[in-house]
Amino acid sequence: MARPPLSRLYAPRTLAFAAASGLAEMIPWHRARGAGRAAIIAAPGLGYAGVVAWAMTRRGETDQAQGVPQLSVPGSQGKQGSRPKATPQLVGVTATLAALLSGSAALSMALDGAFERFLVHHGVRRPLLVMGATGLVVGWALEYFDADSDDEQPSQAGAGKHRDDDRPLDAPPCL
Repeated sequence: MARPPLSRLYAPRTLAFAAASGLAEMIPWHRARGAGRAAIIAAPGLGYAGVVAWAMTRRGETDQAQGVPQLSVPGSQGKQGSRPKATPQLVGVTATLAALLSGSAALSMALDGAFERFLVHHGVRRPLLVMGATGLVVGWALEYFDADSDDEQPSQAGAGKHRDDDRPLDAPPCL
């Protein structure tokens, strides 16, 4: 695995992602009860299903407004320019992914609660601050070490590339 460029170390996107991760981790979502907890868990799945439904109803409208002809798939029974239908397969995949997203939100809340209880049990006075710092470090590492984030893109750092970006890994340090 190639070492990420040092110009990405303090890139604005890396720092913004890390800060957002840390701040989001400090919000005690896992303490919500009743309808609030149900809404937090259901929101990702319902949001995904809503976006799929919206995309299906809006599909092709921008092309029709620009005068681009709609072509149907060869061998299909649909008319040219018709909207796609909600097939059982599409509904099933959408429902499965929505349930997966909502389940991951529930799991995340359970893990956050367990982590906070662990910290409190071990005498940490401000567990949400520790959780936020952990989220910041993990968010920064995920963004910094993401191999596919900007391979073909120029450096995001304001000053350009770092002087050690192109240096081989086994080269002696430059002083």
